[in-house]
Amino acid sequence: MSKTVAEQWCDILAEGGRQQLYSLAGECDNVLMETFHREERWKHRTELQQEDAAVLAAAMGARLTGALQVCYAGCSPGLYRTGAALAEAVENRDRLLVLGVMPSGTSLPDGLCGLCRVELVQRPEEAEPMLMQALRRIQAGYGPVLLLIREEVAGFPAVGEVRSILPSAVGRPLRPCAAAVEEMASILNQFNRTVFLCGHGCEGAREEILMLAQRLQAPVAFTMSGKQVVESDNPLSVGMTGMMGWGAAPCAVMDCELLVLWGTDFDCEEYLPGHGNVIQVDSDPVALGRHVRLRLGVAGDVGEVARELLPLVKQQMNDDFASAMGSLHRRELARSEQHVRSTDDRYPLRPELITRVVNDLAEPDAVYCVDGGSPMLWCARYLHPRGKQRLEGAFRSGLGESALPMGIGAKSAYPSRQVIAVCTAEGVLRHLNELLTLLREHLSLKILVFHRLLSDSMRLDGGDSAPRDCPPGPLSVAELAAAMGVKAEKIRQSRRIHRVVRNWLAESASSLLEAEVDGHALPLPPEVMVRGESGYHRLVNRGSGEHHFRVIFGNRRFFR
Repeated sequence: MSKTVAEQWCDILAEGGRQQLYSLAGECDNVLMETFHREERWKHRTELQQEDAAVLAAAMGARLTGALQVCYAGCSPGLYRTGAALAEAVENRDRLLVLGVMPSGTSLPDGLCGLCRVELVQRPEEAEPMLMQALRRIQAGYGPVLLLIREEVAGFPAVGEVRSILPSAVGRPLRPCAAAVEEMASILNQFNRTVFLCGHGCEGAREEILMLAQRLQAPVAFTMSGKQVVESDNPLSVGMTGMMGWGAAPCAVMDCELLVLWGTDFDCEEYLPGHGNVIQVDSDPVALGRHVRLRLGVAGDVGEVARELLPLVKQQMNDDFASAMGSLHRRELARSEQHVRSTDDRYPLRPELITRVVNDLAEPDAVYCVDGGSPMLWCARYLHPRGKQRLEGAFRSGLGESALPMGIGAKSAYPSRQVIAVCTAEGVLRHLNELLTLLREHLSLKILVFHRLLSDSMRLDGGDSAPRDCPPGPLSVAELAAAMGVKAEKIRQSRRIHRVVRNWLAESASSLLEAEVDGHALPLPPEVMVRGESGYHRLVNRGSGEHHFRVIFGNRRFFR
């Protein structure tokens, strides 16, 4: 008996070594999913409740393992809910194949066609070639592909034989132009005050970047996605710049004579210098000069460029700039540590404190998945990945409420590693039914929820949504989680925080810790000036006298 198209797809994907499937719970009412469920080779399935959560989980699995992951995202119209998740996967070029079923008479979802590569199989003879082409595209590093198939076509007899496919990982570093590298070395040798700004593209090139920084006496700043690469064990690290900036990085970037962007398409133009002495190195030529005026753009793999530069760059003897930025950085760190050292129960629990405690007690190979908003800011400033630890989140697309499904994907990819999802209360409520996924799949995920962050509803530009003096609402994420069968606890006091966090991390099953933190802790960007036209001025000048005191006293390090 000849195989069906669905069976043919199962064989192709299984022969490539991919036997982990992210899918939707209870979704087996079509031929494609019936076939995957029937195949013994696909017994490793992570079944989530929502389409966007399945895509986010699969994308995180692909990001951590570097291998292609397969996700079934359901049928139309449920596919429309995957748009934001697919956009996040596209930004990171995750090796992700998303499968979907299109009922007869329906058209391609217009909202998804502009996000990623979308293909629709309408005849049996198209099934094998289009799947093979999608796999080649993903393996070549072009990002995720959404491959759709007509519902009736999946059950038709397959046409053609299964051909061999490419390896699951294709290493193809982009070699830079030799003339561009020589010109870059010449420019680097001309300036005394050089600063490196490192992003996600520096992964795998840490040693070369730090050797160049030492030779040039260049302070090293980083973006959120570059934090886990160059921050730890780096004496030249000066923190982050941008809206979530901290340390001496904002000052170093603006005061430098030459800025080198390594593997980052940094888009906060107001935090970049305007002198035009900027070099950008990126493996994506389209990213060069997209957000800042460049003196030189080098298209190539960051590691390759750095290795070719090392013999061409001279040792910088003047370390005055690096020393000054290092001293400023240490002063800024000391100023920011005041809330970390405070454990006075007379005042509300500070988000800075609990973030630092989690950082200190997490395992050496822990994976952090962070929601957008205030949790991302506190983690940027008080979470410091070291060794094999990973810090992941929607740092490039800015997608919020994604930490919980990403944590599920990370735990499915590495069941033995500790995975911590740092969420807002809204992020957990958005994916509340995914707590059932944790119970059904027996995944041990640690969920930290920042609750009562009034400033989560406040835009960083000030806006009109200032926090109001209102009592805490009756909703408790911990109580909801406990009612669903997940071990949950709430913490309000600083005094017992170390014991509570240690016990929470030691739980063998999934556990949730809801931290009721100070709602007056402002996630302010660096170097804020409180002027009359500023949104922060309006923020401080609203509310009661007690509210004014809490805002100013709790954030006094910003008002100087």
